[in-house]
Amino acid sequence: MKDGKFSITKWEETSAEPLPAPMKFNRGRVERLHSGVLEGTEVMQYTFLYSDDTRSEFVGIGIFEGSVAGVSGRFAVIERGSYVDGAAHTVFDVRDLASDLSVSLGTGEYSTSEHVDVGYVFTS
Repeated sequence: MKDGKFSITKWEETSAEPLPAPMKFNRGRVERLHSGVLEGTEVMQYTFLYSDDTRSEFVGIGIFEGSVAGVSGRFAVIERGSYVDGAAHTVFDVRDLASDLSVSLGTGEYSTSEHVDVGYVFTS
């Protein structure tokens, strides 16, 4: 297991499809800066389904440029998570864009209510 952290540097979220209030179906574009086992920048595209302002489910696919455990390149980051009572709980998988995407370079997870210095555990 290795540790890393990221900070969200930009967050844009818009409605994807109208739903009856208080539900929302949104998409988002999030930019992050990583340090630790992942070193570099990432642009993540999310889809969010909110039951209300306190709970949502989300999936995201991002493009990460930098290094993963010392290997440099461009990588896909695939996330799935939930947001409950002010905290996001997420698992993610990292894949090398130079391959056929079938091989995972490692998985990670984090739980946070912050947007700066979000710590995660990564297993390769």
